[in-house]
Amino acid sequence: MRKLILLISFLLLAACGTEESSNTTTNEKENTQDEKATFLFDSKEKGIKVEDASGWTLIEEQDSNVVFENGTLKAIITVISEDNDFATLKQDLKTSAGDITVLEESDTQLSFQTNRKESIRSDISLYKEGTKTQIITFMTKVENYKSNQSLIEEFSKKIKFY
Repeated sequence: MRKLILLISFLLLAACGTEESSNTTTNEKENTQDEKATFLFDSKEKGIKVEDASGWTLIEEQDSNVVFENGTLKAIITVISEDNDFATLKQDLKTSAGDITVLEESDTQLSFQTNRKESIRSDISLYKEGTKTQIITFMTKVENYKSNQSLIEEFSKKIKFY
């Protein structure tokens, strides 16, 4: 829980800134693509690979966070090993974010914007891989969100967990 609160604080600080045979074929294609691809980030410890993506740069790596940037858009990938369910994680994120307006919420997604003079939009996706929980957060100023949507979708496709 303490790590989660630290993560959320970091996020806010950063913002202010078919069948089995066909599955086998798909996995073989993905492995071949991985071998050919170059990576912006690759960490076996965290279980994350991020393929190179135009305009994106790795800003920093911390114990549980990796931060990327493309202009005014930030992407933060967090890996935690705490065994909290997604509902608890989303509630903790909302609580620690302070004064927000929730825009969308589903079982594995949360989108909100801060209620500040310079409002920030955060789109958060939650994933579970083995004993690890991965959180992908995209943050941008509200007025830049629409122009950054395609960058968010493109970069999301470049992230692989293993």
